Amino acid sequence: MKLAAAVFQRFADPATEARYASEQRRAQVKFIRALMVIGVLMVSLYIVINPLYAELRFAAEMLGTSLLMLVLIGFYYWYVGQPGYPGKRWVDVAFFFAIAAVQFFFIRTLWQSGVTGWPFYAIICYNQMLLLAYACLAFAAAVREFFFWVFVTIAYVVAALLVLDLPAGVAIYTAMFYAPFALLVAYVNWAIDDK
Repeated sequence: MKLAAAVFQRFADPATEARYASEQRRAQVKFIRALMVIGVLMVSLYIVINPLYAELRFAAEMLGTSLLMLVLIGFYYWYVGQPGYPGKRWVDVAFFFAIAAVQFFFIRTLWQSGVTGWPFYAIICYNQMLLLAYACLAFAAAVREFFFWVFVTIAYVVAALLVLDLPAGVAIYTAMFYAPFALLVAYVNWAIDDK
């Protein structure tokens, strides 16, 4: 319990803690929204580029997943500006879970298309790194939830590697690339929240 208290810092007074979290999450909205605009630009770039290089069936599948990601990003962009957002810390987990699920199908199709030349495990590792960097900013004053999300993503990457039945060295090194990065980003999120 003392370790958890040291890691997940909280103000002694619950009202002060709630006010701090609410203020931090409200202050972060403009940055989250800017990040979502960057996300829209990234996804839009794939929408433009994919038909130029991928076969039509792959481009069409990626278009469908891209449009779904744009809807999710648009909803999150809108929702973070709503008055109830600061008090609902788990909404960030739900959003990133939904994006990661849709992104899985996108990157699987991207890999199947063969246009990148990257193996699937490299694409999933890279994309999870990007998504985790986004999440670090979005999880303002929600360190526990972010740590939970970090461990979910580590489990997700490791599970994907196991399902792919990759050679042991490939799976171990890919996990070693991702897990320390994820823990470093968790540390950054924790340091930002230092009280």
